Amino acid sequence: MGDGPRTFRLGDHGSWGNTIAWWTLPDSNGRGRVHGWLPRRPQPGDRVISPMRSGRNGIFVVAGEGNSYPYDPPDQFFCNVDFTGYEDTDG
Repeated sequence: MGDGPRTFRLGDHGSWGNTIAWWTLPDSNGRGRVHGWLPRRPQPGDRVISPMRSGRNGIFVVAGEGNSYPYDPPDQFFCNVDFTGYEDTDG
């Protein structure tokens, strides 16, 4: 199903079995952790868009290390994400 990175918007996923949320808010280096339950779990390189306190939407990319994909339940995940910029700028 499609090539290339997928984009997940935190505000679009907030129901049972379709959730993505902050587990750990981004630190001063822009590294945070998201968790949730989705039929197609985020993979390294996918983008996560999150509203920020500034009112802008931050862009985070799923890191290639430190992610966890439990077998039970099979749709659960924990992913490290890195801040790359804002939607309304070139990064």
